[in-house]
Amino acid sequence: IKRSVLNLHLKTTLREHDIPLYEGYQLKNIHELPRQITASFTNGKSITGTFLIGCDGIKSSTRRILLSQKAGIAEGPPTFTGLIQVAGISKIPPSITERDVSLSNWYGEGVHVVAYPISAEEISWAATIPDTEGEESTWRAATAGTEVEDLRQKLREKLLGFEDCVLEMVNRAERIISYGLFDRREVPVDQWFSDHVVLVGDAAHPTSPHLGQGANQAL
Repeated sequence: IKRSVLNLHLKTTLREHDIPLYEGYQLKNIHELPRQITASFTNGKSITGTFLIGCDGIKSSTRRILLSQKAGIAEGPPTFTGLIQVAGISKIPPSITERDVSLSNWYGEGVHVVAYPISAEEISWAATIPDTEGEESTWRAATAGTEVEDLRQKLREKLLGFEDCVLEMVNRAERIISYGLFDRREVPVDQWFSDHVVLVGDAAHPTSPHLGQGANQAL
């Protein structure tokens, strides 16, 4: 399923059940009391509740604060691995349709491509490639002009010798995103939570982004 579809479904469900939704908030601090917890944010606002779920990804603010408060660990930012993923959604190439394959992987010298259908007509794909400048890559989509063409050309160079269907997916994509791959040191399970806080997904145990593993484990 497209992540944007899932996110919109969750957002719509919250609103249908009159559950408050605050967008654009960045966590600044956590204050735990015996029966409640207060989260304060960089915009000066604060919210008090019974528990807090830290589902804020590889660059989790919840993790940084929890480890500092509970274990006295001052953890810096995640470590860039030297790899980026360039990914997109395309119309399924006929050559893949003929195979009737639900999931495909291709491996080359320092390059990996994974692809899987997300509907009857569309396929999601991602190419993992080395890139020393990729640390600044974000999840923002490149949709037109020289930016998306530059990403396509970078992939064409890296995917020389791959099956034609791989380049077909790259050439058919209307939106392409690029993001750096990061890692964190492992922490013991008993540091994933306190009385009123729990870390889930990449905030607790970073994984490869293949097949949305971080989001799946968070759910």
